[in-house]
Amino acid sequence: MAGRISTAFFNTVGVLEILRSQEQLSTTQLQIATGKRILQPEFDPAGAAQALDLREFIRENESFQNNITFVKTRNQLEETVLVGTKNLLQRVKELSVQAATVTADGPQRFAIAKEIEQLNDELFNIANTKDANNEFLFSGSLGNTQPFTDNNNGSFTYNGDQTVREIQIGSTRRIDDGNTGAEVFFDVANGNGVFQTAPGAGNTGAGVIDSGSVTNAGAFPNDTFTLTFAVDGGGNPVINVVGAVTGAVVTNQPFNGVQASVSFNGVQVNISGSAATGDTFTIAPSTNQDIFTTLSTYQSALENFAQNGDQVAFGNASNRAFADFDQALTHILNIRSTVGARLNAADTQTDINADFLLQIQASLSDVEDLDIAEAASRLNLQTVALQAAQQSFIKVQNLSLFNFL
Repeated sequence: MAGRISTAFFNTVGVLEILRSQEQLSTTQLQIATGKRILQPEFDPAGAAQALDLREFIRENESFQNNITFVKTRNQLEETVLVGTKNLLQRVKELSVQAATVTADGPQRFAIAKEIEQLNDELFNIANTKDANNEFLFSGSLGNTQPFTDNNNGSFTYNGDQTVREIQIGSTRRIDDGNTGAEVFFDVANGNGVFQTAPGAGNTGAGVIDSGSVTNAGAFPNDTFTLTFAVDGGGNPVINVVGAVTGAVVTNQPFNGVQASVSFNGVQVNISGSAATGDTFTIAPSTNQDIFTTLSTYQSALENFAQNGDQVAFGNASNRAFADFDQALTHILNIRSTVGARLNAADTQTDINADFLLQIQASLSDVEDLDIAEAASRLNLQTVALQAAQQSFIKVQNLSLFNFL
């Protein structure tokens, strides 16, 4: 027995076919408009999951690039401060040479002292520089704490910490965002970097000691040596050097009363002038001294000399200051080289991240981007299919027995 197919069934099938064709056509049109193949996860669950992972990689990479911009800005600002510090120290050296000339008189040296005071104030201000985020550049992790304070007694205090922030600029790469103020301005070896010299407080002669030189740094022990002018059993002037721990290292070295060169344990010092019997000089391992104090100490020596004319005291202070200035300049140049290395590393990582980003974006394009040629061909077929469905529906609608009566 044959079954009957109702008109309603034909209508329903025709409408569903038109709606399906319209949906397919609409999807293809939206794909072409967006250029994306995967509009919804159900289109390609595996591809959608892969695209999600790739987008996360892109966001992470863009975050690294933002971190690099932050690190470069901080380090470029630090380099600017270091260049200013170097220029300032070179000016101080020029002034110290002027002050040491025999033609300079008291008023001239007092004027030089005032200029050095101004330079020290300038150094203090740039050491307390803030970055674009209004954080102090040299406070370590304590960005809201002013790193340096002037105690108004010739000494200075560092208020920051020793923590250097490490910023991630790559999946396996971190870089410091700068140096602490202690590293830059306080951890500066005085003297010649290995040892320092100083006259005894009770000296009565005209002996002046230089900053010395190093012939074998490994042979110089961690000990304080006292160089003493004395007379031997025959009444001849001699020099003795005794270490607080090491003991006697130079015994009865003849002294001609005018100058002497003394060598021991890998170091050498020179004394000029008529040192008196009983005068002493110390040779001790170098210690760290902040640059502010170095300038302040020399300023005081200049002012004292301008007032009392004590050539011997000023000669010893000048020799020590010259060595301290050289150490400070060398130290700043070394710090600047580390800043340059960080900037170079940041530039290199920028290129690496950019290359990686291109690779990720290419992979993402392979996963989700549309083949425009294929989609255009499919759009044409779907348009024809929709038109055919619509025409078929119209013809079915017009089928009626009344047309045959």
